[in-house]
Amino acid sequence: MRIGPRWIPLVSWLAFGCDHADALPVTPGIPEPLACRSRVDPEQLLPSDAVIVGYYDMARERRLAPDVSATNAAGPRALLPLIELEAARLAWVGLVAACELDQDFLRESWFSVDRSEELLAVVTGKGIGDGDALRCLQRQLGRWEPDLLDTTIAGDGCGVSFEYDGMLAFAPHDELLVLGTEGAVARARHAWSSGRGSGPTDLLPRRRPNKSYVWAAADLSAWLTPEELEHELSSTAIEDLDPLAAVRTVEVEAQLGRRYSLRVGSSFRVESDARAVEAMIRALLDSPPPSLPDWAIELIGTLELSRKHTHVDLVLPLSRRQAHQLGLLPNETEAKQVPAFPWLALLLLL
Repeated sequence: MRIGPRWIPLVSWLAFGCDHADALPVTPGIPEPLACRSRVDPEQLLPSDAVIVGYYDMARERRLAPDVSATNAAGPRALLPLIELEAARLAWVGLVAACELDQDFLRESWFSVDRSEELLAVVTGKGIGDGDALRCLQRQLGRWEPDLLDTTIAGDGCGVSFEYDGMLAFAPHDELLVLGTEGAVARARHAWSSGRGSGPTDLLPRRRPNKSYVWAAADLSAWLTPEELEHELSSTAIEDLDPLAAVRTVEVEAQLGRRYSLRVGSSFRVESDARAVEAMIRALLDSPPPSLPDWAIELIGTLELSRKHTHVDLVLPLSRRQAHQLGLLPNETEAKQVPAFPWLALLLLL
């Protein structure tokens, strides 16, 4: 499902949009009012059979982004649409000031996509589900998207709910907002009010690392058929597709502490496929294409490759300053003004 341009103003303050398809049935008709209390954690509102799951800790980014002044573009940072990003940043700063939002208005975001491309985002933050704050944002965003003013943010049990352009949202209390497609939101409501959420346990890490602040996982074996995966890979310059076609899951993780690291990992059906992919990656690391720019070749020289049974990991260790220069991390001032990844994602939708 592709989010249309009409949704851009609203999505801009809700961080990520995503899916959910739970095993719980959707009851037709008017939903029951939102329960006042629930023991369901945000990630448990995601569907148990999700094929893509992600997490973003915006509060950690604000707390640990590097204290550096504006730097000259280096590497991929030079490729970012800086004019558009600056316009988005200033627009958000204006909204925050007009509606007197707390710095922790956006704290954490969970998202998921299921096989039917149902989308669900679960966002936590100080005041993110407050009806008055949402109505203020609605009035401000209505200057650019007048149709937003026709949306009613109505009381719903102990919280509020609304619908806009085919997407539904509900906030059971002031620090939680759930947004997504109709079926996804209905199931999330049921999980919240019944107090029986499970989440996609097969994809979620058993124990999230303390320093992990951006994380995503995809079950390719459930999302794409072998034929579809081979078709996608056929557009690459890699001739031997058999090991890559055996990918089961893919993970991407960024850790942020005193240093920054970016990890990409994949699991395979059998160990022989993992060994083959490890060998292919090792060959590229030992002899990178000479057409790459100097900064890319330098980064390749720092990559760390490892394999354990059927799992292959590739890690890029960086300082926080290097991550900022490469466009992977905002500096301290930027991070306090606006989370980085939602705005980059929005630009891909334009």
